[in-house]
This record gives sequence, structure tokens and C-alpha cells, in this order.
Amino acid sequence: MTTQNFNGHRFVDEGNGSTVVLVGGIFTHADFWKSSIDFLKVEHRVIIPLMPYYDVPFEYLSLKYFSKILHDFIYWRGLTDVTIVAHGVGAQVALLYNHFNPLNVRRLVLSGMNSAAKAAPRPEPSFLELADKRHVSSLVKEAFFDPRQVPMALVDSVYNTLQNIPRRLAVGALLRASQRIDLSNQLQHNRTPTLLVWGLDDKLTPPEHALHSYDILSHASLKFIKHCGHVPMVEQPAEFNQLVNDFIRVDVRSAVGY
Repeated sequence: MTTQNFNGHRFVDEGNGSTVVLVGGIFTHADFWKSSIDFLKVEHRVIIPLMPYYDVPFEYLSLKYFSKILHDFIYWRGLTDVTIVAHGVGAQVALLYNHFNPLNVRRLVLSGMNSAAKAAPRPEPSFLELADKRHVSSLVKEAFFDPRQVPMALVDSVYNTLQNIPRRLAVGALLRASQRIDLSNQLQHNRTPTLLVWGLDDKLTPPEHALHSYDILSHASLKFIKHCGHVPMVEQPAEFNQLVNDFIRVDVRSAVGY
């Protein structure tokens, strides 16, 4: 897996076939998607735009702005009729992109997305807590059903990001935006066949978020993965990848309820 850097965009582009765009969340780096890339690129062209979540001016930190970045990337690469597979904040960004560009999205796969704006926000850790690597490690482990599966490289990446004050502030701002945004309108008006894939043991965005989205969406299927937390593409990659690939293979007109 090789990261390319061109015209201000960092991205991964592998395989041939129908286009699948993978959009990660705040702490989702390309390695999160390694198993998905290896699995999907056999039949599809798989592209990952590496979203600059904490590398833009603070005044631009909004989900709508990042949906514009996603739009600019897709337009720049000349991508059409895409399937978007997105996770966490990336799923919110993808849903906003789809809302404004529905004719360019063939299918949506959403996972770990906060969709209930009225949900009580999670308390933010203090600066002292974020300076403690053991505390950061415990926060990262909350994302997994089995803490033993947490890659140490992920803990290091999150910890190092949070020691950079501007990036820490950006992460906080995006998390607050993610918790406060009301996506009911985008969900209600979505006509793109959509698959929701959720870890049944997700503590960060519990299954209630998936059910909330499913109740509003009119063209959706919902699949839960057992023994899985917030990051199914990492914790249960085989099942996650198979669900995604099966959904892509199904004719769009019969994709819902496949």
C-alpha cells in the first residue's frame, strides 16, 4: 500500500474495477483499511483520500468543510458512480457529500456514525489526562471489544497527535461538531442504497445510533457484527469486508435488504 502525494492531496489508489472510496474518521490512518484494500482491490479500484482533519486552519473546522474537501478530491480524480465506505466522522462527511452530490454516489456504507444529535455528549478528558499515555491507551481501548487487539502503533499515533496543542484543539472541535450535528434531514432525504455495518459492542457509537439511522433511512440495510466494537474494519475485518463486497456486488435496484 503506497501513499501518493499530488496537488496537495494525499491518497491511496489501488486495483481496477468499479470505484470504492474509503473515508476514515479523525484517527483513521491508511493502515486501518489495509485488510479492506487487500480484499476489495481484487475486484474494485479502491481509493483512500487521507482527510486533513487537523491540518486545516481552525476557522475551517466543520463537517461541511470536509465534505467540500471530499468533493474536491473526487472531482479532481474524475471519479463517478462511486461507492463510498465511511467510518466515524468520515461517515458524517460522506453523508453530507452524498446529500449534495447524490447522482455521483452509487452506494453508501456507513459505520460507527454518530447520528443522534440529542445524545448526551461524552465528557472531554483534561489536558493532564491526555498527557498520560496510559490514560490515552485506555481511551483507545474503549473502541475495541477485545482490548488485546489494540495495535500499539494506534495508541502511539493518537498519543502523539494529542501532544500537539493545535491538533488537540482541532480534534476536540471536530468531536464536538460530530456530537452536535443533526443529520436527520440528510438521512430522511437520502435515496442512495445504504448499508449500515455496526459493531454490536460499540461503546463509542452504540447500536442505538445504527437503529436511529435505519429508522429514518428509506433505502437501507443494517448488519451487526458480534464481538466487535467501534472499528469493525480492524477488529473483524473478514466479516466487515465480506459484507461490504456483497453489498457492492448486488444490483443497486435490489441492494436494500440483500
